Amino acid sequence: MNFDGFRLPAEWEPQVRTWMTWPQNLDTWYSGSIVKAEEEYTSFVKHIAKSQIACIQCSSNETIERVTKLFVDLTNIEFYLHPTNDAWCRDYGPDFLINKENKYKITLDWQFNSWGDKYPPYDEDNKTPERISDVLELNSVVLDMILEGGSIEVNGLGDLITTKSCLLNQNRNKDLDQSQIEEMLKGLFQVNNVVWLEDGIEGDDTDGHIDDFCRFVPNGNILLAKDEFSEKNNIILTTNKKLLQQSFPKSEIIDVPLPKTEIIFEGEKLPASYLNYCLTNKHVLVPIFGDENDTIALDIIQQNFPGRETVGLRANHLVIGLGSFHCLTKHEPSL
Repeated sequence: MNFDGFRLPAEWEPQVRTWMTWPQNLDTWYSGSIVKAEEEYTSFVKHIAKSQIACIQCSSNETIERVTKLFVDLTNIEFYLHPTNDAWCRDYGPDFLINKENKYKITLDWQFNSWGDKYPPYDEDNKTPERISDVLELNSVVLDMILEGGSIEVNGLGDLITTKSCLLNQNRNKDLDQSQIEEMLKGLFQVNNVVWLEDGIEGDDTDGHIDDFCRFVPNGNILLAKDEFSEKNNIILTTNKKLLQQSFPKSEIIDVPLPKTEIIFEGEKLPASYLNYCLTNKHVLVPIFGDENDTIALDIIQQNFPGRETVGLRANHLVIGLGSFHCLTKHEPSL
């Protein structure tokens, strides 16, 4: 297929739907944490529905019946009977490409192997792009390459940021080298500049997803996580900042602190980050953790999205699953 004229829009461009999957995997939210995670998730969905349709995939009719009762108002909330293995729709959902000139939208159906075969089974997750494309009656392009949505960040102007630790990991596409992967990204997403950062933050089990620590913003600047308390994170993020400054000399690289207090669950450091936020048409929904850096991070993010209301929502229990709001969602752009 010829991808000329198609593009992957920036997330702050107009959206029509947000695709999600209801949390269900007891291996992800263990020790009873899933009950509290559901409460945080419900609050999150309600805020998405204030400005666009929240499409929630559920693995059974019983789940749909139970979950429906959690919402007093179902305006802009839709449920779909789509079996899945886990809730991280950002990584296994389809990418939506749009061609505004022809008023045409298609999906890209990447392969998904649960972040390097870490958490099988993942067969149902891998079918999600096909199911969503069928519901929307969109043409879908099935690809052989493994790619997770949280591993890339685009600004809609031809730039894409990713990490070597993830996309070049041998547990993904061992038969593809950096130049081959870069050419695929450029051709499919119609970008002309791919910037390779080194690694992601501590606690991230995805091998370094970009959406936990580095995000484009509409004014041309870049938000980058900063951690003064973890030596490991400080080394990683300082290296990435230098690479960003070299690659985007006209952009300001804006530090956004990570929570001051490490969030630990059962001896494991969690990848708690304010930059795993979700954009809707009216809001920036930011995970917060009851930390003294919550307000600082919210203020910085609000300054960089003046046309949206920045809302902090507690995600202490969602992050036990090693992800947060951005990981849980796949935005569908408007034409």
